[in-house]
Amino acid sequence: MGDVGSGFSSAAGIFRSLCSPPPPPSAGDSDSSLPEFLFSLAPPPPADKPAFVDASSGRSLSFADLRRLSGAAASALSALGLRRGHLALLLSPNSLPFPALALSVLSLGALLSTPNPLLTPPSSTPSSSTPPPSSSSPHSTSPPSSVPCAPPSPSSSSSSPSSPPSD
Repeated sequence: MGDVGSGFSSAAGIFRSLCSPPPPPSAGDSDSSLPEFLFSLAPPPPADKPAFVDASSGRSLSFADLRRLSGAAASALSALGLRRGHLALLLSPNSLPFPALALSVLSLGALLSTPNPLLTPPSSTPSSSTPPPSSSSPHSTSPPSSVPCAPPSPSSSSSSPSSPPSD
């Protein structure tokens, strides 16, 4: 049966939210990014209130800092050529900068892939049965592309990185 007060259904083995579902975006919101839409549903939190806390160090990231960092990162990624429908790979351990980087990618309308940085080379290599990545973005008119976020290391100078497509 499950615990009615928690939203857990033992028959289905899942939790369901006890909150009412948010309204779908209106036609005028079609150009909104996911973070913009989600942030529009709630009243703005106090700027100095922690949005994230690093449990191991006790450091925190306030909502104001989260907005500032994600905006700065989005500007930098946009200058590198990241656009709606592109694919960005964020290989990072869980840390305070992670949510700001994730929100910055999503705010540009790009797709975000977050592989586990602890994977070993054999477990992170795609198998022959792994389908190629595809975009589910309704705004994408071409396959997603990756945008390099750092120049290649000097030891990898044997091949030059390809430039991201321009929009």
